[in-house]
Amino acid sequence: MKPTLLLLLFIIPFKSFSQSREEALKKSTQLITEKKYNTAYDLLEKADPKNDDADIVIAKENIALGFFVTSIMHQMFALKDLKPNEDIMEYRGKEGSYSMHVFRADSILKD
Repeated sequence: MKPTLLLLLFIIPFKSFSQSREEALKKSTQLITEKKYNTAYDLLEKADPKNDDADIVIAKENIALGFFVTSIMHQMFALKDLKPNEDIMEYRGKEGSYSMHVFRADSILKD
């Protein structure tokens, strides 16, 4: 195999990962401005399910801590997509059907 072809085989996956990472961060920021907190978190979770990327982990943490409806010991977070005229405080601490996410920020950020 030619060295150029071999090099391309290694560079292309890294470039596509980098682009998808940047796209996920950009899209999640847009979703947050639209109050689509659960969708934004899910997008970041799919982009980095093992919490290896520091920027994505911090973005997940910001969503979980800033826009949770309910939290359990700040390790499990209920998130909800809202309509433009809704406020998270209308739902915070109230019963309902929400998507739960396990995110142990203290142990993830420590590593």
